[in-house]
Amino acid sequence: MWADISKFFTGWVVVGIMWLFGSLFMVGVIPLYESRASLARYFRCMVEDLTGNRKPDVVHGQPELVEESVKTGEKSDLDTKAL
Repeated sequence: MWADISKFFTGWVVVGIMWLFGSLFMVGVIPLYESRASLARYFRCMVEDLTGNRKPDVVHGQPELVEESVKTGEKSDLDTKAL
């Protein structure tokens, strides 16, 4: 009778270890594989920053024009319509 219980617990431990490795694969490895392009870009940019080979960021467009009423603090017609 003791041999039957021993086999049961051996099977229980084997299934538990298989479950552990399966969950490690599903939770740890698959997300890393799916985000490999983003991780590669992240680490490439990090290395470029550390070595000083990164190009400066490009700023598109012109600086925003500020209306005179905004500088003086007066409310314009556009401000009252938005409320």
